[in-house]
Amino acid sequence: MPFATIDIGTNAVLLLIGEKAADGKITSIHESAELTRLGQGLGSSNRLHPDGMQRTLDTLKAYADICKKYQASPIVAVGTSAFRRATNAQEFVDRIQKETGIQVQIISGDEEASLSFDAARAEFGDNILVIDIGGGSTEFIWKTAQGLHTQSLKLGAVTLQENYGQHDPLGTEDAVEMEGAVLEYLGMLPESALADTKGLTMVGIAGTVTTLAAMTLQLEKYDHEQVHGHVLSMADVERILSDLLPLSTEERKKLPGLEPKRADVIYPGALILEEAMEHFGKNSIVACHHGIRWGLAYRL
Repeated sequence: MPFATIDIGTNAVLLLIGEKAADGKITSIHESAELTRLGQGLGSSNRLHPDGMQRTLDTLKAYADICKKYQASPIVAVGTSAFRRATNAQEFVDRIQKETGIQVQIISGDEEASLSFDAARAEFGDNILVIDIGGGSTEFIWKTAQGLHTQSLKLGAVTLQENYGQHDPLGTEDAVEMEGAVLEYLGMLPESALADTKGLTMVGIAGTVTTLAAMTLQLEKYDHEQVHGHVLSMADVERILSDLLPLSTEERKKLPGLEPKRADVIYPGALILEEAMEHFGKNSIVACHHGIRWGLAYRL
């Protein structure tokens, strides 16, 4: 029988319906992704905004109908950074349960990182440094002989945009302030992280990296088969940042490979990626279409 896994993030809600073979291999039957911006205004209020909650709830209602169509069971749903931070998160979890029948589990940052690593390692092995740039946080995950290591920064594409993206198009001062904030957060990472991750392949999951891959490939329509495994160079990321900076949000929406709803947060997301690559000394990164929803699937 098909299963369903749902990842409710700060910026996007993702659904995977699949089947798991006896050898553990996952076959995707259906996937959906909607940008609902649940974390709207969270940085200033520490509460989920009514509009963000309604957009997310509408998406989850649609996902519940899709799950019913495929007779998916179980349905496993998790909430990440926005839920951990918001003071009204439990109220929203209760509302989701009441109106959709979907029970959402709020997971810790470490659990989120572990699920991300499980998704990436199934495709690319253990010798990887996973970066997950979310809307409200950025995770780094790697493995050594001592076990799994995770570092979570409370800085994501949405929070960076809301805190520093005051102008449209962004000005040079905005970009400098954003860069300064990213460098400050990266400076909080322990020095041991650099030694541990030397020689590891950087793998990026979540929408920022996959979108940058789609933009590099000039895709008119997102194609996960082309995006998954695509290698982005530092030069690719730097070029996209340079191209994006002078453009307004409306102008960005016309760019091939860029989902219009992600137009306002792609620059801060790409900036986080560029500075992270430089911090860890990586000249390239592999895009991974699979994320938390796939990590959940491997654990079923």
